[in-house]
This record gives sequence, C-alpha cells and structure tokens, in this order.
Amino acid sequence: MKYLIGIDLGTSSLKVLLLDTRGVPLYSTSSEYPTYSSQPGYSEQDPGDWYTALVTAIRETLIATGINKKNIEGISFSGQMHGLVCIDRSGTPVRKAIIWSDQRSSSQVDQILSKIRNENYGLLTGNPLSTGFMLPSWLWVCENEACSVTKTRYLMLPKDYLRYKMTGFFCSDPSDAASTGLFDVTHKGWSKSLLDEINLDPTFLPEIRESHQSAGQI
Repeated sequence: MKYLIGIDLGTSSLKVLLLDTRGVPLYSTSSEYPTYSSQPGYSEQDPGDWYTALVTAIRETLIATGINKKNIEGISFSGQMHGLVCIDRSGTPVRKAIIWSDQRSSSQVDQILSKIRNENYGLLTGNPLSTGFMLPSWLWVCENEACSVTKTRYLMLPKDYLRYKMTGFFCSDPSDAASTGLFDVTHKGWSKSLLDEINLDPTFLPEIRESHQSAGQI
C-alpha cells in the first residue's frame, strides 16, 4: 500500500496526518512548541522547535503504524501564514521567527502606507497590510537589529522553512506569498515596485510554484 502525509505547522503545535492514496485518514498526531513574548505585543517562535516537532511527529507516525517509509509517495504542507524567518547562507535561522500574531511593526505598516495609498496597496497585493506580515516585520528588523540584517540571506515563511529543511529547496506558493505583503497577485510574482521601495534584493525571496506542483524531494 502507498501512503500520503499532510503536515500542518500551527500556531501552537505541528500536526501530522497519514492517509492512504484514496484520502482515507489512517493516523494522526501532534507535537507542541512554545511561543516567546519578551515584550508586550511580541510573538516569536524558534524554527528549531518546529523542526524538532516535525521529526517527533513523523517518527511517532512511522513507529505507531509500522509502515515502510519507502511507501510514502507524497508529503504536503500547510501552516500558519504571514510571519518572517530570517535565514543565513548556510540555511540557519539568524533569530527567532516573528509570527503572524506579532504586533511590534505598526509604525512600519504606517511607513509603507504613507508612501503607497491603502487602496492602491490592496489592489496590488490583494490584502490590507497588517502587523505580523513579512514586509513590516522585516522593516522592523532592518531598523532595530543591524546584526540580524547583516547575517540574513533569505526570507522565508514558516511552513516554507520546514519544507526547506526537508528538501533543501527554497520556494513558496502563491497563497502564502500573498500573505507577505510583497506579492503582486495579478502577475503572480514578487512586486518590483514594493521591492524597490524597501530596497530588497528579489533573490532574498523564494521561487514561486503553484500549490499543486512539486517543491522538492526528501
């Protein structure tokens, strides 16, 4: 028998679901991790905690069901949207991830919307800009953590970091990319005008592939 695995990176825990190729659920489990708040309005998580939770949940699934891992035909990811994971050239996080519920970047939101009218921004990105999005969170890091900026080579969304850890492939899908605040939903690509506005090299951002496309191999 062949199998599929679904992995969901939630705000409080990671869930793994094992299915057969007809879509029938066979086993599910979850593994929790903490959220860190060093100041009011701050919400951060350690990407290392996510990966530990992933390894724990998959190992439990394989042991509990006794299936041969070679019979797993596909793995798919979902997860908490928004967020910012800063990665260095070796693929190591340079700081904890700023997640979707973080509120520290309100002045950076105002800064962007003072340059691009709110209605125009919404037409471009398909979303009103909010704290916790990758764009204002990255601007906050740029203004407050020079050391982190110097070390950062790639900007990732939370679930894309997990897939990167499993495959070594740096990409995202249009749905999650639209939650960054940097994506042009009409042309389905990173917005050149926004990247120019904040002086961000587009190679810092992942390749975009459709949600149904292959995004790497284990």
